[in-house]
Amino acid sequence: MTFHLEIPAKHYITIMELLAAINKQLKSCPETEDIHFKTSTPKE
Repeated sequence: MTFHLEIPAKHYITIMELLAAINKQLKSCPETEDIHFKTSTPKE
């Protein structure tokens, strides 16, 4: 399964911002609204 997403041209400072932009695109399409990326921070 392949999806093509349009991510706004911006220099993302963190991976969290990039994933938020991807998740926003996924949520806006009925075929992908149930897919989302989640981040976790490892404990040191």
